[in-house]
Amino acid sequence: MALAETRMRLGAARLVLERATADLDRHIVTGTPMPLALRARQRVYCAWAVGECSAVSARLHSLSGASAIALGNIMQRAAVDTGAAAMHAFLELPGTLEIYGRALLGLDMGAAFV
Repeated sequence: MALAETRMRLGAARLVLERATADLDRHIVTGTPMPLALRARQRVYCAWAVGECSAVSARLHSLSGASAIALGNIMQRAAVDTGAAAMHAFLELPGTLEIYGRALLGLDMGAAFV
């Protein structure tokens, strides 16, 4: 059951990133600037997807047994790497959700980089 759940979560993350990529590609091809609210949404999409990947990696790591804590174990490395990516300030979900919410309301996003 855990494997099925992790597979679904990864699939959902992939779909979100595919939508973000399609939006980005459309603006690149047409040469039109991406509105700030859409840029904020792209950032939320990326933060959410990285968070999901980190959670999945941590779950699979915990299912891998005691040997997974060894430094040479690939599951240990994946859990650490995805966890580190999810901690990056640009991908921190609560902050990106606030920025996107403010953009949806037409308020100043309070972020120097979106």
